[in-house]
Amino acid sequence: MPGYIKLYREIREHWIYKNSDYLKVWIEMLTCGRYLKEPKTDIFDGIVYTINYAEFIFGRPSWSVRLNVSEQKLRILIRKLISANMIVCQKKHSKFTVYKIVNYEKYSQLDNHVTDIERSGECGESDQQENQQRTSREPAENQQRTTIKKVQEGCKKEKKEEKEDIYSSVIGYLNEKAGTAYKPSSQKTRGLIQARVNEDFTLQDFYKVIDKKTSEWMNTEWQKFLRPETLFSNKFEGYLNQRVSKKPGLEDF
Repeated sequence: MPGYIKLYREIREHWIYKNSDYLKVWIEMLTCGRYLKEPKTDIFDGIVYTINYAEFIFGRPSWSVRLNVSEQKLRILIRKLISANMIVCQKKHSKFTVYKIVNYEKYSQLDNHVTDIERSGECGESDQQENQQRTSREPAENQQRTTIKKVQEGCKKEKKEEKEDIYSSVIGYLNEKAGTAYKPSSQKTRGLIQARVNEDFTLQDFYKVIDKKTSEWMNTEWQKFLRPETLFSNKFEGYLNQRVSKKPGLEDF
């Protein structure tokens, strides 16, 4: 891709610099952003879309495979970037989402001789997909137009669905392993899970904690502590990093 992006020294003090996966994904977003001012209308997988300056196409499964970053970690990062006003959701399609990088002009710089180079709007797509996109480029402005309200509603819906997924997955796994019947709809339980998610723990981390503690406590007097308020409390990281099983004492709770 012509040109280059700027990387400021201050990034060393930014939260995104503290996590190597986050930094890798952020740089990927910067390099995938559309660097030309003119909008580009194209078609991908039967979906007509428009990419404007500073926008990029994000598909969680394909980015996860290409960058070797878990989908759960990508979900968390997207929420953090939106919350920090580093990106905004522009349009949600059935197979991908269009995001815009805020203040993209601070990062992107074209070579002086680059004026009208057209490249694929989605970073990392194959030549076969590019050929497919070029077969039909009819403008479809009526299909592409949407109000700010609809864009916001689409992003809110996506965020809600992501939360529902992790609540159901975690509690469903706990019930299966411990023979319990906790409800993922419990506000107290959701608060505990969300607190750990906010600390960057993943779905796999929840599974590991449940596996370790059920293995240790099942069929003992401590089986009663196989509950969300114990497993997902502020002792969660300690349970996650526990290496050797030991007979727990009441001070552990």
